[in-house]
Amino acid sequence: MSTVANRLCSTLSAERIRRARAAHCPRGAVAAPVPSPPAPCAVHHGLYPPRRRRPDRGHGAHRLLLFLRPPRRRPPARRRRPLRAAGRHAAGSPPPRHPPPPPPTAVFTGIVEEVGKVVSLTNEDIATSGGGCTLVVRATVAADGVALGDSVAVNGVCLTATATTPVGGDGGGGGGAVGAVDVAFGLAAETLRCTALGDLAVGDGVNLERSLSAAGRFGGHVVQGHVDAAGTLTSVTPDADALVFVVALERRLMKYVVRKGYVAIDGTSLTVVDVTDAGFSFMMIPYTQAHVALAAKRAGDRVNVEVDITGKYIEKIVAERLAEADAATA
Repeated sequence: MSTVANRLCSTLSAERIRRARAAHCPRGAVAAPVPSPPAPCAVHHGLYPPRRRRPDRGHGAHRLLLFLRPPRRRPPARRRRPLRAAGRHAAGSPPPRHPPPPPPTAVFTGIVEEVGKVVSLTNEDIATSGGGCTLVVRATVAADGVALGDSVAVNGVCLTATATTPVGGDGGGGGGAVGAVDVAFGLAAETLRCTALGDLAVGDGVNLERSLSAAGRFGGHVVQGHVDAAGTLTSVTPDADALVFVVALERRLMKYVVRKGYVAIDGTSLTVVDVTDAGFSFMMIPYTQAHVALAAKRAGDRVNVEVDITGKYIEKIVAERLAEADAATA
């Protein structure tokens, strides 16, 4: 019985081989004769049909058909659109997909660019300005590129330029240096109450720094130009060629001042040397003394103090988390 089944399977396999070869042979070609199936394997005793072989293997008919197929055509090249100027698009076309980002907020680093000179400090009419004044400062480097509405830090206070007037070498007749510009700033009554700008007089030097650009170097620390309070210099002591300043500050702000931390004094990024309950001290090397207006101040003078903003953010986040935890456990 097993021999009959084996022969039947062999016959069916030969028929499948014949059909496959006829399908793969080109027109007019005669299929090769089908060899007789081999004898059943003695190991399997004729229970399984012999292993079939791929009908096209070794004959190459399928490879011949590949050469007869027409060559593939490359798709036409895509036309490149002409480049357009940034921020402009043709009339009638939809606007760009992403709107332009908002203008960045002014930020400073506490690295003084120039010591400017106070030209005038004019009080405005209380009825119209509420007790403010107009401060005019003469500068060269720090006034380069400053336009109306730009932010400039004057002794650490972020102010807005309201007018610019070239003087000196530009033909203004003001007697200033070549390229000097008089920049006017408006001071509100609140600014005069919270800062020491009201103590300035004509001829005084002020620290100037333009707002940081995207390509600028971040040499100091984050200074917003928002003065926290006006501190008072209690002592100025020489230490070899350096100067040690001691500042008295309100107790509510002393928690944000840490030893070896950052602090902005009149817009100058400085390192805290020591901290007490009533104030702190800092030191200035000779190079800093020669390039900032702070070195000319003495004991009893007021200075603008801005503490590091990082401590304020941490305090706010921790307080909110503790309040949420207390509310959850209540």
